[in-house]
Amino acid sequence: MQPNFKKTCTDVVRLLLGPIFFGMLTTQAIATLFVYLSNQRILSAGEAIEAAGFFPIPTGQAMASLKNFGSALGGGLFFTLSIGIGLTLVTWSLLRIWDLLFKRDPRVLIACGVIWMALLFFINSNGAVLFPSLFCIAVPLVTGWATIRGTKKADRSTQRRWYVPVVVLGLLTALWATQLNQHLFTTIRDHILLSNPAGRSVNDFYYRYTLFAAEAIKSFHQKTLRTGRLNGFSDDGLARQLNMRLLRHDVIVLPAIQNPDIALSLSSSRLLIRSPNGKGLDTTVDAFMADPDMWLAQFSRTTDGLARFRQMTLIGLLMGFPILLFCLAYGFLRMAAGWIRQADRAVFTASGLCLLVGVLLFLPMLNVRPVDISADKLSAAIGSAQWTHRVAALRFIEAHNMEIARYAPYQKLLASPLVVERYWAARAMAKSRTRATYMQLLKMLEDPHPNVICQVFYALGERGRPGAIPAIQAKMAALGHWYAQWYGYRALRKLGWYQHRSN
Repeated sequence: MQPNFKKTCTDVVRLLLGPIFFGMLTTQAIATLFVYLSNQRILSAGEAIEAAGFFPIPTGQAMASLKNFGSALGGGLFFTLSIGIGLTLVTWSLLRIWDLLFKRDPRVLIACGVIWMALLFFINSNGAVLFPSLFCIAVPLVTGWATIRGTKKADRSTQRRWYVPVVVLGLLTALWATQLNQHLFTTIRDHILLSNPAGRSVNDFYYRYTLFAAEAIKSFHQKTLRTGRLNGFSDDGLARQLNMRLLRHDVIVLPAIQNPDIALSLSSSRLLIRSPNGKGLDTTVDAFMADPDMWLAQFSRTTDGLARFRQMTLIGLLMGFPILLFCLAYGFLRMAAGWIRQADRAVFTASGLCLLVGVLLFLPMLNVRPVDISADKLSAAIGSAQWTHRVAALRFIEAHNMEIARYAPYQKLLASPLVVERYWAARAMAKSRTRATYMQLLKMLEDPHPNVICQVFYALGERGRPGAIPAIQAKMAALGHWYAQWYGYRALRKLGWYQHRSN
């Protein structure tokens, strides 16, 4: 190995890849524990709900998966690739600016410290939150340590022309920003992920583990099921009325539960509504009974200490993850270009290759935009030899509330080898009102792909036929997929079903 190449690889690891690795590793460790503890709380509540004769979500194999460490690891990865990489890149960028532009001026470092303290205050402004605070403390500390340590040991000459990859990143950001629209994520899912085996693996991983992470940071209002407890109600009739009202809003009262999501108690003539941390609001029993939905929504807003953390997580996912991909690509290409003895030329070579890769990945996006379809061309499009046209026809039918049964070729799509076609066929049948399409939806409950099952559940809910309730419940119990069960539960509620004791 040439000395120049070895030195380049070492410096790239010290200056770029090392800090990113340590920041992400720290996030993953905290996130795995965060999701694991959340899973255990959900499991405990689910078992209590099931023991009381109600229908828990998740249920069956999905509920059993809460015990697995792999579920916490997979769910934690969501935080690593969102808030983790966001905090890592911001910390790394600020310290590199401090080093390269401000020559390690201590006043700038103090200013960064003030920003850091402001971030911690922002995260905890609606009540102290442990794990979000741990993310915001530990990740910058570890990333900062790795960055400063690497900067001290790296050859200063390898840091020349640092602005070149920054310019390339700006150009690629501007290029990809042209694709930002309301259909971007749907287009990526349909045309890039669901249309090929490798993409489906990424898609399936996301939908299998996303709720393990999401559930850990949901507000009271966002949870599918909530546990409740009534304290000090001597009037059994009033307690029963409150119990029934709460059940209608997916709050299951469990007298023996230790840490319910919501606790209601009477104090004189006031109804006290409290969360486990003691926060909440007061009202009267009559006011609550008149509009429980409004009071529960207000309770959720009052007790939601994770709203700001969710915002940061979303920003990290939308902005941090693409920048991470660029940094990794540049880092490895810069190491590969280490054989070039002139450092400046190697930087330009690696940056140019990054630009080329970014453009090559962008070009397919120009061809995957949804095909424009008009009503007079639907018959031809749904029977087209091109799957993109068939999917466009299904999306048009769904968007315009049209009767899919009028277009006989759609039946071939129900058994299509392409997940994306079966997905949109199920969704389009939500607008149909024929018995044939209803029976086809019930048959599609046996589809092997969870994304399709989700849309079958959605369509059955939209059809408004309570007769589908037993089939939906049976499929939910047989599924080991939490995300699909979540769709099934929403369909049940749409059909007028609500929680009640089964024994």
